[in-house]
Amino acid sequence: MLVLVLLVTGCSTNSNGLKGDYTWNKGTENLYKDVSWNPITETKLSGLALTDKITENKTEKCISDYELPYLRTEGGMCGIGYWLEINENNVVTKVDSLEKLKAKFAPIDSELEAMSYVAVVTGDLYIYQDVLKGNTAGVEDGYLVNLTHNNTFGCGQHEPTGAVYKVTKEGTIENMAFEKEPLSLKPEMCVD
Repeated sequence: MLVLVLLVTGCSTNSNGLKGDYTWNKGTENLYKDVSWNPITETKLSGLALTDKITENKTEKCISDYELPYLRTEGGMCGIGYWLEINENNVVTKVDSLEKLKAKFAPIDSELEAMSYVAVVTGDLYIYQDVLKGNTAGVEDGYLVNLTHNNTFGCGQHEPTGAVYKVTKEGTIENMAFEKEPLSLKPEMCVD
């Protein structure tokens, strides 16, 4: 007797129009179920008003103190710290905290600005040719940004998963939902 097992993989679209199986913060899934998602097509920093004067910098070597001020740190045991430098009239301002980012760019006035805002403080994102894989949506009380995490470090199958962030006009960022790691036949692996 021959038994065939069909394993269907891929993305399903949930009630929020997102592909994948997302877990939302309690009570928020229905709040945002009718939003219209727009694909991200612009570069990572293009939403920041001073794009031509901004550079994103990183530490050259591993950092030992994750408590030092950085917009984000990426990596496993070898962490790299990231910050922005803004050059206006030959005066360079270092933006290395969410508070400084808010002071420089809030209020957040567009989906594009919200995308850039989340991108500079969130690590291990899927980026191709400086464009993030994801979507944005305008909502009554701010903007939603759906980005894909590579899941490079830690333990698991290291399959990319999505996350939805809400950015208020005042510059507050809240993680609203995350995509469950898809079932995989790959063995679990720990990476540092």
